[in-house]
Amino acid sequence: MKKNISIAMNRDQVVASMAKKLADTNGSTKNQKKRWEKAFVINGIIIGLLILITGSVFSFKSPRSFIKNIKTTQGALTSESPLSKLSNAYNQKHINHDQFALYLKDLLVRYDSLPQDFKTERPIIKEV
Repeated sequence: MKKNISIAMNRDQVVASMAKKLADTNGSTKNQKKRWEKAFVINGIIIGLLILITGSVFSFKSPRSFIKNIKTTQGALTSESPLSKLSNAYNQKHINHDQFALYLKDLLVRYDSLPQDFKTERPIIKEV
């Protein structure tokens, strides 16, 4: 009989506590506040990470300009000789044959005025 009474009392206590919880709205508002706070913290972390990622993406554009500088220096290092520029200009009809002869004469005079250490045995001129 004791067992039956304790079970009945437990049921009564459970029913009473349920009724109290349903009548009291403070418990649900506290839970809702906790949920809102948790959601606010999670959203803040997500927004912070997004700002950090976009900032790092935009700040690392400098390697692209570095690569561009490397390409321009490679272009400067692999420049054409004056004779090849002159012959290309003549072949593309930018200058006529009289101008080509004058520029070639000037080029040969400049080559002839170089110090002996820098001269080759003869100028290397490719026939086109």
